[in-house]
Amino acid sequence: MSRDIAPFGLRMKADLKERLDKSAKENKQSLNAELIARLESTLANTEKFISAEKAREAAAHARSQIKERILAKCFRDINEGIQVGINDIYLNLSEFRLDEVDEDVFDELVSLAVNKLDELGYEHEFFDASIHVKF
Repeated sequence: MSRDIAPFGLRMKADLKERLDKSAKENKQSLNAELIARLESTLANTEKFISAEKAREAAAHARSQIKERILAKCFRDINEGIQVGINDIYLNLSEFRLDEVDEDVFDELVSLAVNKLDELGYEHEFFDASIHVKF
């Protein structure tokens, strides 16, 4: 079997590599596979039509990124609440269109944030497309 994969050296900042390594580990794949999936997803978005298989792969990859974005939004909103002296926030997740996914996918997408909230001792409960976080 001949391989038509050309080696390619890539330099990047250490913090970016750490984030990509973490994402690859969460997606249970190598760093190389993570980078290829991200690049293919980006390029697929520029084509008018993509195959169903590529669409499924792109959606799965986007789901992995949404987890990180939800976590970042959660702690950004908590920090903003702290700065204005409040002890609870309503984390609005409507931008992630979670009302359009089934319950299992919803649980998967919010799991990273919920696990971190639990780990750090925050109380939380769900209301439609938001999470009420108490601290």
